[in-house]
Amino acid sequence: ERLAGEIRIADFDTLELSNYNRIRTTIRNMGLNKSISVAREIAEFDPFIKVVCFTDGITEDNIDTFFLEGGKLDMLIEESDGLNIKILAREKAKLYQVPVRMEASERGVMDIERFDL
Repeated sequence: ERLAGEIRIADFDTLELSNYNRIRTTIRNMGLNKSISVAREIAEFDPFIKVVCFTDGITEDNIDTFFLEGGKLDMLIEESDGLNIKILAREKAKLYQVPVRMEASERGVMDIERFDL
């Protein structure tokens, strides 16, 4: 039996030509919100996966919704450029006991924080 769930994607930014060296997408998505572009790629791979997009990114106003609405996150994969959001995300992950995975893009360094244990 397949478990129901969803993927939540948050990004406030739009795709620009300079993003195409590291983001898998087509040129037709240029100017589109990055989370919408990723949702489209996921739908091409498996149209049955539920994807929820937060096109304003993660903010202090919506982070609780991101973590909890539709069920508590199983894991947070964090790749924010903003230090304030990195810290806020970890504070919420600790509060809600959600593990965090972060890939630093520096020689493949991966950080895993087990706030669920």
